[in-house]
Formats: sequence, structure tokens, C-alpha cells
Amino acid sequence: MVQFPPLTPAVKKALIGIWVLYLAEVILDNWVGLGIVPLLALRTGDLHIGLLWQVVTYVVAWPTGPDALTSILISSVFFWLCLSPFEQLFGTIRTWQLMLVCTVAAALPAVAVSLFFRGSVLFGIHSIVLGGLCASVWPYRGRGKLRFFGVLPLSAEQLVLVALGFSLLSFLLSKDLSRLVADLGAVGGALLFVDTLRKSRGRPGSRQGGGSGRHLRSIKGGRGGTKPTWLN
Repeated sequence: MVQFPPLTPAVKKALIGIWVLYLAEVILDNWVGLGIVPLLALRTGDLHIGLLWQVVTYVVAWPTGPDALTSILISSVFFWLCLSPFEQLFGTIRTWQLMLVCTVAAALPAVAVSLFFRGSVLFGIHSIVLGGLCASVWPYRGRGKLRFFGVLPLSAEQLVLVALGFSLLSFLLSKDLSRLVADLGAVGGALLFVDTLRKSRGRPGSRQGGGSGRHLRSIKGGRGGTKPTWLN
């Protein structure tokens, strides 16, 4: 059974902001005709003035067609599932910092690569979700198997590889190199951020960690630790 984490403060505020901005984009684009979404989405492939703000604003840009509602709903659920455990572990301020790190770490290499290869348009919170997933499990690497919300009994390293595998599969289907590089940048930035935090704040689940991390807490299995460690 999937175990849903509590909706933590930073995640709750971020989701409220995402939905408020999405509704504003729908009204301004579909009913007023201002064309806000093209100004917010990250258009790679050439150098233009919009890059100054699009490297940050693309995460709140969403298509305003009827099919976009399903996409933002699914993305919001995964945003909650992936970011709340991190906030339980490291605290609210570090969670906001992680969101910014994933956003910029995805955008900058995507822009750089698109100057030499075909560019594309990046939008939505995919980079934050992917980086948040990897950041939530990475503190537990080398500590046995991990049950992420009660499913997928894999190690932290294996979960990161699975996430990257989906990004690679998406690239094979879409041929969108900018998106692939953005995914790699988000994951790399998230893992580097977590390693920096671990060096300064101690092991996950400790009092220095900024939260209980109860949905990824280490629990010894069997007598004498003869069975693998499960993280619930």
C-alpha cells in the first residue's frame, strides 16, 4: 500500500502558488489573450532577453489547453510525494533552496546545449519533482533497501538510476536533448545539494537534520541486523 506523507508547509505553499499562477495563466491567455505562458516558459535554442527570467519562471508555465489539467494534477501529486519527505528530513528553508537549485541546475545546461543542438521549450515542475525524488532518497545510500512510500524495494542508488532511466527513455521517444540535459542537471544539482547538507547537518533522521523523515526512517530488520534495512 502506498504511504502518503503529510503535506508539509513549503510543499503546501508551493502547490498553492503553482495552482494560483496556473489559473491566472488560463484566464490571461485564453480569455484576455495576453500570451503570458510564452513569456514564462524557457525557450532554448538561441540567446534572447527572456532568458534572464525564464531560467526561473519556466517551472510555473503550463499549457492552457484542456489536456493540461491532467498533466498539472499528476505533477502536483508527485511534487507532494517527492518533496515532503525531503522537508521532513531537512526543514522548510532547505526545501525552498532545493526547489531553486533544481530549477536553475536544469535550466542552465539545457540553454547551453541548445546553442549547439536543436532547442526546445521547457515548462512545468518536472525538474523539481525529479530532483526532489533523488534528493529525498540520496541521504540513505549505502544503508540497505528502501521502500519509497511502501513500494519499490530498491536501494537509493537504484531509485536514482530508475529515475534517470525514465528520462533516457523519454529522450529516445522525443529526441529532446534539452529536456534530457535538464533532467541530468536537476538530478546532479539535487545530489550535490544533499551531500553539502549532510556534511554540515549530520545523518538523516538526526536532530540536526531539520525533521523526522518518518516516511524514510531506517528500521533494522531481524536479529543482529541479518536482514536488509528497510526505509519506510
